[in-house]
Amino acid sequence: ALSHMDSSMCSSAPDPEMWIIQGTLAWRTPP
Repeated sequence: ALSHMDSSMCSSAPDPEMWIIQGTLAWRTPP
């Protein structure tokens, strides 16, 4: 998820909140 998100963000960040929310969800998600 992080790799895909990072690649997408690197290509073009549509909305900071979007990746922030995604990162928050991924971070809060237990391993």
